[in-house]
Amino acid sequence: MEALADPNTHLVGVYGSDDEIKDTLLQRVYRRVQRDQLFGVVVTAKVTKYPDVKKIQEDIACQLAFTFNHMSKEKRSKELIRRIKNEHNILIVLCDLQKALDLNNIGIPYGANHTGCKILLTSTAEDVLSHHMHTQTNFMV
Repeated sequence: MEALADPNTHLVGVYGSDDEIKDTLLQRVYRRVQRDQLFGVVVTAKVTKYPDVKKIQEDIACQLAFTFNHMSKEKRSKELIRRIKNEHNILIVLCDLQKALDLNNIGIPYGANHTGCKILLTSTAEDVLSHHMHTQTNFMV
């Protein structure tokens, strides 16, 4: 929770082989975020072994009550960036990463592009988080 509250931290990773423990931790994070009102919006998308960018974009857009005007991944990415930037404080949870994922390709602004956006990534492998996604803080569960 401290990592999510830290204004200098934008990418947080949670890793471990036990999915039940990660799911339990995420449920506790959701409850705490709602209780403490850390974020105005929390959205979640599951990333599979073979990530489907359009599906991830659609999952996020649906939770933001947003509809795309374009069909191409690139234009959808730009639309999603604009929509996410409308949220002052947003937490995006991407579950089950198994390899690197280009957040810009999906349309997720963070860091200098949108300081109000925090991203929580879950994976079975710390290497995916720290070396491929360049998370700033990782927690093993």
